[in-house]
Amino acid sequence: MNIGGSFTEGGLWHNGKVEAAHGQWIVTLETFSTKNSGTWTRIRAPYINPDGFKFTIYRRGILSNLGKRFGMQDVQVGFPQFDEDFIIQGNNKVQLRRFFADARLRDLISAQPDIHFCVQEDEDNLLERTKFPAGRE
Repeated sequence: MNIGGSFTEGGLWHNGKVEAAHGQWIVTLETFSTKNSGTWTRIRAPYINPDGFKFTIYRRGILSNLGKRFGMQDVQVGFPQFDEDFIIQGNNKVQLRRFFADARLRDLISAQPDIHFCVQEDEDNLLERTKFPAGRE
């Protein structure tokens, strides 16, 4: 399938990446590496977030269970198996429950053996500025 994107070769400061336009927006697909966590695929898609809703979801593990014992946030969204399998954190519990009420979304997330999915503010890295359409910044 051709998505009409462009590939940018990696270099000293960046890994290679694919950028594709969707309407006015630029979606970036890249690999991301750290010494501690290995390499994974990251998709970044900037958008306007007027209410500032942010969240993170990832599979529950040994360290997350330990974190919960020390008060780490884990929002229960009302679906027992999903709540058992994932740690969900965010800044608005009502919006989290509404968002994860979508059965298709829960199924897609559950199908991933290893996932870390988040909505967060742009890191504002000088080397990788988010590309917003003109007039949308």
